[in-house]
Order: sequence, then C-alpha cells, then structure tokens
Amino acid sequence: MQRGKGVTRVEICDRVYAVTGAIDGDYLERLSVYVDGKMREIQESSQTVDTVKVAVMAALNIADELFQQRDRTERVEAAIADKSIRCSEMLDAVLPE
Repeated sequence: MQRGKGVTRVEICDRVYAVTGAIDGDYLERLSVYVDGKMREIQESSQTVDTVKVAVMAALNIADELFQQRDRTERVEAAIADKSIRCSEMLDAVLPE
C-alpha cells in the first residue's frame, strides 16, 4: 500500500488501484487484503482467470457474509429486547410503584 496526497494505492489480485477519499489508510489496507484473499480463494477453487468473473463472485460471497451477519445481529438484538422486556416486567412485579 502506498499513500500520496489524498490517494491510497492498494493491490488486489496483482493490480494496483488508486483510492481517493476520506478513509483511513490502515482500514483501507485491511479491506483490500480481505478482498484480495477472497478473490484469490475463488480463483484457486474455480480455476478461472477472468478477473471480472472472480470479482463478481467475490462480491457475491462478501455480500452473503454481510447478509448472514445482519441476520445474526437481528436475532441477537431481538433476543436482547425480549429479555429486557421480561426483566422489566419482573422488576415491575416486585418493586413498589
């Protein structure tokens, strides 16, 4: 990764990309390493050299991970909300008004 004036260069699948914007360089590096890993994983498992296909498959894979994590988060939040309501009801039952 190289940094210039407002530009960070990252390497993904042996190609260098210049990224501009207000994003932390270290965070961008972590993202690019993750994307690079996903793309290389797909390249190895599919024997595909078409980088566009590999990029699309990596994007779908990462989107799937995101959606699964969102679903898990929603379930945990719902369970916490339910327990919070039950705790509140129990407290209401034993504490005087």
